[in-house]
Amino acid sequence: FARIVRACLAKDREKRLIDAATIQKALEPRNHALSNRVRVPIAMAAAVALAALSFVAYRFGRPTAGEPFQSMKISLLTAVAPTPDAALSPDGKTVAYFLEEGTGETLWVRPANANTDRRLISTESGKHRFLTFSPDGRSLYYTRTDSKNAGTLYRISVSGGEPQRIAENVKDRFAFSPDGKQFARVRLDGVRWEESVVITNVDDQQERIVSTRRRPRYFSRSGLAWSPDGRAILCGAGEAPYYNSNAYHLVRIDAATGAESPIGSHTWARVESLIWSHDGKTLIVAANERSIQSLQIWRVAWPSGVTRRITNDLSNYENVSLSSDGRTLLAVRHNTTSELLLTSPGQPGITTRISPLDLHELNAVAWRGPRSIVYAAFGGTAVNIWSIDTDGRNRVQLTTAEMDQEEVNATRDGRYIVYTAGGRIWRAAADGSSAQRLTPGPLDVHPVATPDSQWVVYANFAGWSPGIGGRPSLWKVSIHGGQPAPLVRDRTSLPDISPDGRFISCSLDKPEEQDVPVRIGIYSAEDGRELRVFDVPRGAEPQAFWTPDGKALQYLVVDESGSRIMRQSIAGGPPTVAADFPFERLYFIRPSPTGARFVLDRLKESKELVTITAVNE
Repeated sequence: FARIVRACLAKDREKRLIDAATIQKALEPRNHALSNRVRVPIAMAAAVALAALSFVAYRFGRPTAGEPFQSMKISLLTAVAPTPDAALSPDGKTVAYFLEEGTGETLWVRPANANTDRRLISTESGKHRFLTFSPDGRSLYYTRTDSKNAGTLYRISVSGGEPQRIAENVKDRFAFSPDGKQFARVRLDGVRWEESVVITNVDDQQERIVSTRRRPRYFSRSGLAWSPDGRAILCGAGEAPYYNSNAYHLVRIDAATGAESPIGSHTWARVESLIWSHDGKTLIVAANERSIQSLQIWRVAWPSGVTRRITNDLSNYENVSLSSDGRTLLAVRHNTTSELLLTSPGQPGITTRISPLDLHELNAVAWRGPRSIVYAAFGGTAVNIWSIDTDGRNRVQLTTAEMDQEEVNATRDGRYIVYTAGGRIWRAAADGSSAQRLTPGPLDVHPVATPDSQWVVYANFAGWSPGIGGRPSLWKVSIHGGQPAPLVRDRTSLPDISPDGRFISCSLDKPEEQDVPVRIGIYSAEDGRELRVFDVPRGAEPQAFWTPDGKALQYLVVDESGSRIMRQSIAGGPPTVAADFPFERLYFIRPSPTGARFVLDRLKESKELVTITAVNE
């Protein structure tokens, strides 16, 4: 026992026992035929050892002298317009970044300590992402997606020239081997419900699958890194039914054998960027601990797995890169807030602000009468539910939960609100009290009450997992609780009920047609039969709302030119523009019960490049 306590307190992190599972294994007796009297002292020893481990977490979990980014300075790179992606060269001397300009994007490079920008690519259509310097710093790699391709990997010299096509069907983040001859990525097979870590040769495009996870196990397609010695790949991975705080942890994957081993014990809801430092001692992670929380930067020590947060604010830190000396981070700092606006279809250019403050993590809004709305936004330590009058008065926080309360809706009779929390559907009184769980989960979402206020229709994603997805279907449950019943068996989600309660509109997904955007389907609310299917333009939000007369559907389209509310007659024909908002980026719309007004969520965004420099180390 004394030996184990000393191991818990060891100064050398590589020799220290770092988690409860390791302690339990160390305390496991060789002779299992023990008396109860002997088992009791062993249990007491485990309790004391775990107490020692708690002290270790307190004492050694704090930054120590010489630890990277114990002290740091965050600097804004001036003279750089909003950018969707950026990268820092290995020597830390050059910054590359994309700019959104008009109907396309351009690629630029500049010295990290000067404002002399040089353009490498003129305005080009499509989205350019995952900008990465080659290990030698001489080339840049990136992916480009547009209406004609699902993702192509390009290479361009830092000194200029024409981009070269490297590989097709590269949709997500990739990582280069230290010698620059191979790159790794996670590839999704939506038909087989699996994800694989794939290594591809840059020269001849030969591929090799290293490791595969089948649902419910999964990898993160947004974050992976290659070890400095070239022997392993770092990746986010997990096994969870939805994006909870334990959805992802870090794993080391042997590049030759595919053998996986966990790194530390910390978990996140999402893992978006990963970096393995040049000296091999530090892992940099851009991740969050709640599904809609902002992305923060974390440091994970290798090989101990001790984890510490570097940033801690309301900004998103995206597309993170690290200089080879481990002292400078570059990130796209993305700030997003929302404001609730009121408008009418006949006067789309005239809006009235409802919310007195900019809202963080605004998740949903719904009408609960002609002059009052409810919405879900950050309040306290999580997303909670609020009410406010349409004139901006009487703003009240209805819930104060520590678990996110999302996707709020309201019954037509004004008695209840319904919402999602923890992968289940809940009902509460109109003032937020007397909450009652209506569904068992594990992933029930998108609730909407029927016009008679007696039922709640929702989407169930049973068997779904982060990254890989699943097969959603529509269900219903009584507003008073009871056994849920299946409603629509097709791959459907995001329901809305027609004013007469006879029909359901929803998003409809057909995975065999991967190049076709999500469609809008109309189904019978009585027996779940498919009645009509409509194509929607690219950029359309997948949720449609019924007009008060039940003769049309309305949905939002967002693209480079702005936002538009489209109207689709259920009798058929092409959609028409019901309201146009040039150069505005709207996130969602909610028509009032009479259709005379809309509540809009207008995003206020800023993207800027920042460097985070380690100091005083």
